[in-house]
Amino acid sequence: MARIAIVGAGLVGQCLALMLEPDFEVHLIEAQPAPEHIDQFDVRATALSVGSQKILQRFQLWDAIERQATPILQVQVSDQGHLFGSVIDHQRFKTPALGYVCENHHLYTGLAAKLAQSRVTLHQPVDVIALQATHSGAQLELSDGQSLPVDLAIIADGAQSPLRRSLGIQVESKDFKQTALVTTVALDRPHEHIAYERFTANGPLALLPLSHYQGRPRAAVVWTQPIEQQARLLSITNDECIDAIQNQLGYRAGRITQIGQRQAYPLHAIFAREQVRSSIALMGNAAHFLHPVAGQGLNLALRDCEALCKWVDRKQPGRLSTLLDYYQARIDDQERTWSLTGLLVKLFSNSHWAPSVARQLGLMGLQLVPSAQQQLGKQLMGAR
Repeated sequence: MARIAIVGAGLVGQCLALMLEPDFEVHLIEAQPAPEHIDQFDVRATALSVGSQKILQRFQLWDAIERQATPILQVQVSDQGHLFGSVIDHQRFKTPALGYVCENHHLYTGLAAKLAQSRVTLHQPVDVIALQATHSGAQLELSDGQSLPVDLAIIADGAQSPLRRSLGIQVESKDFKQTALVTTVALDRPHEHIAYERFTANGPLALLPLSHYQGRPRAAVVWTQPIEQQARLLSITNDECIDAIQNQLGYRAGRITQIGQRQAYPLHAIFAREQVRSSIALMGNAAHFLHPVAGQGLNLALRDCEALCKWVDRKQPGRLSTLLDYYQARIDDQERTWSLTGLLVKLFSNSHWAPSVARQLGLMGLQLVPSAQQQLGKQLMGAR
């Protein structure tokens, strides 16, 4: 049986390991130790598209996640200070939901249970000291002293991938000069499975429905601001931050009654134009790291994972010709998603009059022209 190593046991690495496990000897390598404590109220969450849910279902992974996933039945899109907005409802697309929001610790717990029942070999915490191509595949040198020969090495160690840099793979990058404030809030009324995307002069603010905690409705907040605001967003009091979010969002989702720990991340985008070599492939954020404005990062990566499983040669998974076929099959979707997120950032993070008018016309079009809403909705849901 051919051997595959996946470097990086994040969500992409874990999902891909489980997808490949029936056909290959899979080694999953993670440098960071498993977390010991999780605050059940204050969590990070991920939005999964309908397309991603179907991929996970096809690979028998959705059952480990489904009970903890909060469906999004409607998305309300609005522009602060302007009349027009758009409502995207799951009934228009004849689907049970537009997507799902799942707390990351539930995703990790569910996938960890699947990994424990699988034949995947987990190396954690272990660093990859070196990776080099050989005449028959690739060789990984591990920090625990192991030397691991493989037929295919998959690099999924994040946007700042040390292994990608060590291989001299160049990336196209964009610095948005923005920061994303990420936190969890409690609301004074049920969210009714509605997600809100509020576009402001400084950047978009997303409110995503989460499962209740101790009887209290919760939502995940991702608020994009200019990078120079990062220190202020982290230094103000909880009450001041609640007031700031409420001022931007309004009260359509209710009143925020509690806020969790705040984290801020500088925003940039990365696109590796060389994603495959003989016996080597880049996946997840190591291949493409997107602005969170449309929540497409993990969803795009899962589409890549499914395609790799389809194209990879069962006997010679590192064969360059099939890896190139995989890449050619994926490049259009990758570039389209990259362009869409870049366009949304440019259009919806600008207070100048021309982009403001353009986004108002766009929101008006989404509400009045069903085909436009249908096309955008299909792209964001990962529908095919």
